[in-house]
Parts: sequence; structure tokens; C-alpha cells
Amino acid sequence: MVDYFFLTRPRPLHSALFQAAFPLFKGHLFIHKNVHAEVRPFGCDTCGRRFSQKGNLLRHSLLHTNEKPFGCGVCRKFFVQKAHLVKHVVVHRQRLAALKRCRRREALEARVLR
Repeated sequence: MVDYFFLTRPRPLHSALFQAAFPLFKGHLFIHKNVHAEVRPFGCDTCGRRFSQKGNLLRHSLLHTNEKPFGCGVCRKFFVQKAHLVKHVVVHRQRLAALKRCRRREALEARVLR
């Protein structure tokens, strides 16, 4: 049986677990700690919302400027975040797959009816 104290004991910040999670830069660990400590040093000048990382503030600031740098090549719709564009592109892929299935079905029916 595993000892409860063993599982819940405080661990040093540079334990093997943390080094595996943040292998490149030790500084990333300290930046990431802000997420759990709820330290939010970066604030939005427009609405006052605060963030633990500068990149999150920069992404948030695009909401206020209405800047949408990520565009769909199919329907010309634009998005603030790349992740939203990637999710949107799935819709086009699904429609294309459905269209291909429909055309295959039509071709098969045409062959059967001959």
C-alpha cells in the first residue's frame, strides 16, 4: 500500500518530475508556476483583465482591436486565434467528404440503372 504522506509530501521544484515537464528552460517552470499561484502580472489596458503570461495578454488584446489574422482559404472567414481556424476547417473537410460520398453513390446508382 502506498503511504499517503509519500503521495502528498512537498517536492522540490527541481525534482525529476518537473525537469521532465519543463526540459528546455528552467525559467519556463517559474513562469508556469504563476498559473497555479494565481499570480497575474500582465493586465489589459482596455478592460483590466489580468493574465499570468504575456502571450495570453497579447492574444486577448486582439479581441479589442478586432484584428483577425487567421483566414480560411475556402470561405474567406477570419479568426482571432489559429485554433479557431483549425476547428473551422474541419467543417469544410466534413462537407467535402460528404459530397464525395454523395457523388460516389450517384455514380454507383447510374451504373446499376444502365
